[in-house]
Amino acid sequence: SLDMILKKLFEENGNDPEELNNFADLMKKNGELSAKIGFDIIANMHNILAKALLLIKTRELMPGKQIIEAMRACLIVIVVVVRGKEIDITSYLNRAEEFGREIESIKVKGLY
Repeated sequence: SLDMILKKLFEENGNDPEELNNFADLMKKNGELSAKIGFDIIANMHNILAKALLLIKTRELMPGKQIIEAMRACLIVIVVVVRGKEIDITSYLNRAEEFGREIESIKVKGLY
């Protein structure tokens, strides 16, 4: 369902702040749980998604094609790792981590 939100953000360039907040909270919780059990890559991808959703909600980040594709790269990494697929995800992982570094310095209004 998060992929549907990304599609909606890109195609309609609109967002429902409550929906973005709910998904950001879910991603944050999943990231914390993943970190507790030692899945650092999955935790990192969830944390990147959580922050990106909050940045989009506060309009600090505009959901253009590159942003949406970077967020999808995070989702792809999560799915492939969780399902244990034998697929080369290097390009997705690199793109997701690069995106994480890009948004790292952006402060989320009201949280920092």
